Amino acid sequence: DETPGSASNPTDAKIQEAINRLNTDFSANGPGNIGAYTPMKFTLAKRAPDCSATSGINRISGSSVAGYNSDGISLPETNAPGANDTALLSLSKWSPRAYLNIWVVWKISANAEGYYVGAYTAMPVTVDYDLHLFPDDGIVIIGSEVRGNSSTLTHEAGHTMSLFHSFEGDHLGTAGCPLNSNPSAQGDYVADTDPVRNLIFANPFPSNS
Repeated sequence: DETPGSASNPTDAKIQEAINRLNTDFSANGPGNIGAYTPMKFTLAKRAPDCSATSGINRISGSSVAGYNSDGISLPETNAPGANDTALLSLSKWSPRAYLNIWVVWKISANAEGYYVGAYTAMPVTVDYDLHLFPDDGIVIIGSEVRGNSSTLTHEAGHTMSLFHSFEGDHLGTAGCPLNSNPSAQGDYVADTDPVRNLIFANPFPSNS
């Protein structure tokens, strides 16, 4: 929808609410005070790449990219219908060396029927887990998740810093508990978080045992 304020096109105020929530979560002052204080702050850009003043918000029509109006953006590596990821993001991209790009789209299209994708991030790591800066580094998020009472942006911001899911490596849904003999090399590779099972597609859920 081209009109700011619609479900898929958040207003400037809603965008600021989302940034405020992001900072609240990283400061560990969010709902439940979960997590640890992280000494960093997110803010909308004040200067564009050419050093001109900016609000940090660019509203760009994606209708010029085939498939966007009908299906949204195609989730990379799924061959789902929709606009090509690289083509759409190229409409408005500032250098990831200086900015954290957050692209707001109306829909993220995935192949699995009923599979809801609220956002995704190009993680800045190679297959060998080496840090690397990719041209499309940043966050893609649907407009309805850009609000002050959603933690989706916080979740994705963690991925931009190379933080994996705590169920990483358990995508095959093998029986029993995930390996937990070396938490710094299993799960999300952070020793203060134990690996957990991946229950995204579990039906029925397993018992507590």
